[in-house]
Amino acid sequence: SLVLDEMDPDRFYTASIDGTVARQLYSDKEGIRRKVFLETNDWEKWYTGLDISFSSALLVAGRNNGMVSLLSLEGEKVWDLKLHKTKCNFVQFSIRQPWMMVTSI
Repeated sequence: SLVLDEMDPDRFYTASIDGTVARQLYSDKEGIRRKVFLETNDWEKWYTGLDISFSSALLVAGRNNGMVSLLSLEGEKVWDLKLHKTKCNFVQFSIRQPWMMVTSI
């Protein structure tokens, strides 16, 4: 998953099969700088979905084992819950109500 930063056109967020959720900054001089927020350290567990509410400054990420993590945009974990018995394929914040989100398998 890839989400472009609404506040900084040089930043983007990724959730990857390598088990990481990261904020990346593209710079012409330095290439890509990366800050990892979440890391499974397990090739059998990876992140399948990602969304960001910029108005609430929150990031939500779903994993292939049903876990869903909610973090601040600074990377501070708000909660980490098992919301599904199996893979969480999709996570999304509501545009109208940024405090609300949906997940699906």
